[in-house]
Amino acid sequence: MCVKCGEHNHPPLIREAAHSSHCNMTNDIKEHIRILSAAGVAPAQILTLIRSEPSGEHVIARDIYNLKRQHIIEQFDGRMPMEALLS
Repeated sequence: MCVKCGEHNHPPLIREAAHSSHCNMTNDIKEHIRILSAAGVAPAQILTLIRSEPSGEHVIARDIYNLKRQHIIEQFDGRMPMEALLS
């Protein structure tokens, strides 16, 4: 491992997934998660499916929950589900 900047306050990371720049999901994975969520698949099962694929995506459970929440908000035009229900 090569050190590019000797001023860091921590040792080099052991796993790539520990760095946020490696955790960006592709649009294909986001769409896959959207489809599975709409079909009623639990987030834990979605995570297992994505991790078993050979694409090598670094996805954590929080990513799936955040994306699922984002999709719900998009469905209700930026309103929370209760706000959409009341209107």
